[in-house]
Amino acid sequence: MITPALRLRPDIGHVRRGKMANPVKGAISQLGERVIDTSKGFFEAIRDAFGNEAADSVKAIKSEVQSFPSVPEPTVDNAPLMAVHNTSLEGILAANEIGGIPSPSIGISDPANLQKFGEISLIVDPNKLNPRMNIYPTDAYTGRQPKSKLKIKNTKQFKERLKADINFGHIADDTARYLSSGVLEDSDLDLRMVNAAIAFDLVNPKDFDNFGELFGAASRALKGDGRTARLVYNKELLADYDGLSEYADVGRVLPPKDPYYSDGTPRPDRPATLSTSLKDMREGTYGPMYLPASEYGSQNYAGALRAATSRPFKSIDEVKDARGQIYVEERDKPDFRTDPLEDLFSKFHEIKFSLIDDLTNKFKKTEIRTRRSRNEDGEFVTTQEPITRMMGVDTANELLLALGRNDANISRTAAVSEGFVSMDDIPALRDAVNRVGEIMQNAPTKYFEAKPNYSMSLSDFDTALVPRELTENEEVMRIFRENNLPVSTYTDFGPNKDEYREGVMRQMKENLFSVPLVGTVGYGALQSVGEDDGESGS
Repeated sequence: MITPALRLRPDIGHVRRGKMANPVKGAISQLGERVIDTSKGFFEAIRDAFGNEAADSVKAIKSEVQSFPSVPEPTVDNAPLMAVHNTSLEGILAANEIGGIPSPSIGISDPANLQKFGEISLIVDPNKLNPRMNIYPTDAYTGRQPKSKLKIKNTKQFKERLKADINFGHIADDTARYLSSGVLEDSDLDLRMVNAAIAFDLVNPKDFDNFGELFGAASRALKGDGRTARLVYNKELLADYDGLSEYADVGRVLPPKDPYYSDGTPRPDRPATLSTSLKDMREGTYGPMYLPASEYGSQNYAGALRAATSRPFKSIDEVKDARGQIYVEERDKPDFRTDPLEDLFSKFHEIKFSLIDDLTNKFKKTEIRTRRSRNEDGEFVTTQEPITRMMGVDTANELLLALGRNDANISRTAAVSEGFVSMDDIPALRDAVNRVGEIMQNAPTKYFEAKPNYSMSLSDFDTALVPRELTENEEVMRIFRENNLPVSTYTDFGPNKDEYREGVMRQMKENLFSVPLVGTVGYGALQSVGEDDGESGS
């Protein structure tokens, strides 16, 4: 039976974090401490800075955060924590090629919540987490590694090798054109499927005049044969068959950040190196990608404001102490009708747009519009008239997230630089957003996110948990051996494959976070904001 955790009333002027044993200060000076002016009532400050809609929306969510179902006394057994970076076979190959993973996102959660974003789990020993890792109490929507792509280094050599191959020599030119025309990762898979079908004597390449028809026949043959049906588009199993690298020298490249020179000519691709990838991540569109709400396209997500207002844990003991904030659907969902966490997130989305609505309604600017027209005598005359412009939604959204992050360059936002908001308005707005963030930060979440501002090598991880089939891939197993990375396996097929993977994780007791020296509390115990009428100060 799920029961609410004990409710506590902390100092409203600070984010609730229990007293930790020997706290280690984080390296997140960019975000600063959450500073709140406690001279004003909690919701009064939000109302003064934004408006009634925002204050009422935030007030309505308070009780839901407090009453969210929780484990009353979370422990290692009933609320285990594990740190995992999930990736794919391509991710492992890419990491090996460039020498590591730039600023990887590491999820910290119950193993039940760590089954997405790739079939390979790179598990981090909790003792290796350190203050240089920004560890946020939610999904922080940090930036992702820039996506590299395969590129054939020498197309002439590629054709020559195909012509010398007994299976493709008669259609070498067409095969080279077919495989070079699209995304090379897909072409590599197509080629492996064809070679698999040839190996099983399902097709004879001499019967075909072009590669497209050969691939179509090979695909149908593989699907229709009981021995080979599982091979179709299975990257792990197809890794045993020849792909592009057997016929051409391929390497990874990054597309140019700016596709064209000033004269309109295209810029060349850049080598996909570890340093270049990390540099790109430190120069993201929305700021360094190890900071919250910096992921491209995340700005309009429901959780963007919560991410922007999140502040990192100050010590690993704080992470352990907050294990009760982790929501596990199978454990915490009270019925089969609704998911309470999804409902809560939708309310956060409503809060965000209430704040945006109030910003657009409150902050306007007057501009002088010049008009040229003819008078009664037919002469051209110039007149000037004032017009009122409202702040746009995108402009308000940018400002809101910058306020949440305590952005030092907030003067560069369109809201300030275009004159909708003065710098004199910023302290009150920032204070109000910090109050909203305090409620959001202490709400339940599916996982915490660690985001180091540096690259990690494969040898920095403790264990690679991989599908059992992948152990047949000699190349990837060689990579794991060379990086001294132990390998564990799970069964990656059938309707229960996630449960198989989760079960193996739960058995890795040495990789679970221990309990801190002080007791833990659940997310229901985090705060009781604005008691009484919701207007009193702390």
